[in-house]
Amino acid sequence: MQLWGALAACALVSLATSSSSSAAEPVRRISIVTVPANLGERVAAQIDHDLGEWASGEARLSLVEIDSAAREPEALKARGLLEKAAHDYDSTELEAAIGKSALAISAFEASDLSRGIDGLQNAMAVHALALLAAGKKAEAGSTIAGIVTLRAGYKLDPARLSKGAVRLLEDARAAGNAAQPSVVDIASSPGPAAAYLDGTFLGITPVKASSVRPGNHYVTLIAKGYEIAQQKVLVGPAANVSLVLKPTPRGLEFFALLAGLRAALSAGAGHEAKAAALARWAGVDEVLVLAPAQAQGAILSAFSASKDGRATAITQRSQAAGESTTTAAIALARAVLFSE
Repeated sequence: MQLWGALAACALVSLATSSSSSAAEPVRRISIVTVPANLGERVAAQIDHDLGEWASGEARLSLVEIDSAAREPEALKARGLLEKAAHDYDSTELEAAIGKSALAISAFEASDLSRGIDGLQNAMAVHALALLAAGKKAEAGSTIAGIVTLRAGYKLDPARLSKGAVRLLEDARAAGNAAQPSVVDIASSPGPAAAYLDGTFLGITPVKASSVRPGNHYVTLIAKGYEIAQQKVLVGPAANVSLVLKPTPRGLEFFALLAGLRAALSAGAGHEAKAAALARWAGVDEVLVLAPAQAQGAILSAFSASKDGRATAITQRSQAAGESTTTAAIALARAVLFSE
């Protein structure tokens, strides 16, 4: 009998003792992925994102991405350049501060901005202050306007503020408040992705962002198995952004393994072996597989399988009135992982 329907979400789990955990319940290293079918790719991507957010905040779990496409080297480089630029500014080495802060801005723009834009704004702030101190008021004003466009409430370091910087900041905020808000439509191909605008999660593509200040913004798209897609966008009265997702080499391997697991789930046999193969490929100890059930009265089913092929019994769960699919999925994940 087929127990598996429209969606399978696989959480790759590795047990590892953590210094913050008790001996009785070690922290589990977990990665979460989804396999879409009848429920649609957008629903699958939303569940994948929300389960990831849940796992990140769960003290008993340590979330690990299967295909790490994050631009961490660029972020590390950017932070180092920012620290040097700030030191040069404080030492009144203004030209050096201008040059290094410009490099820091470029490095932050090449990093994963879905994790936030604080570093980028801080680099822009040092750049603006150094330009202003060097007598380049117009360039400084343009840079400060860019900071305010990204986040109107950004505050410059009070220890480095000058009256001139305060005036430029006030002028930029006034101009931004007077501007007509814009709308940004974001799409992706060949499939959906988690969309971020200036580090803030918007939803799953296609998605629309409203009340956006005109000016430069950063769109970031994240999808498992694909490179991060990111673009700096000049927003006028409106903007349309469509980015192409490019699979990584490891992502192609991952997709092939998931296709095999999905076929086994549809056939109602062999899913334990496919899940075990996925666990071995990922280098983890256990795989949690989540999918909608076809059994009457149930919406979701789940089981876990170890890398050596041992599998738990299938757990099924109904969806309460008014409960979202994501909420039901999280509850089921808790039940399978923690017997809650």
